[in-house]
Amino acid sequence: MEEKIEFVMELEASALLPGQIKRMFREKFGDASKSQIADYVGRARARLQESHKEKAEELSKKAVARYEAILRDPSTDANARIRAQERIDKIWGVEAPSRSELSGVNGGAIQIEQLIAASELTPDDVKRALAQTVVKDDE
Repeated sequence: MEEKIEFVMELEASALLPGQIKRMFREKFGDASKSQIADYVGRARARLQESHKEKAEELSKKAVARYEAILRDPSTDANARIRAQERIDKIWGVEAPSRSELSGVNGGAIQIEQLIAASELTPDDVKRALAQTVVKDDE
């Protein structure tokens, strides 16, 4: 059973289609029902997911250890300490995930005129820049 699960794990890691996995499984281990193969596939996927969780946790622990070393170092400047603490907070989920969405007035589309006004470019500057871009693209 262990050999079959590991074989399916290798096939899953190769990103084969379900039909290919079934065919290769049957070629190696003989006739097996769809439900038997599905059981091995389920067990293999569960193991793969568990190993990925462990790797992610391990990476998180290493990152936190590095940031904690920065916090403990007396020669570290205040800005670096603040950034290190922010990273620790983000890794452990203390800081809520943030979502940024850019939009125009009242959630509408951003109007090009707003961007031009904000950039302090004159309409003539924009026309010249666009004309140069068109010329360069045609060349």
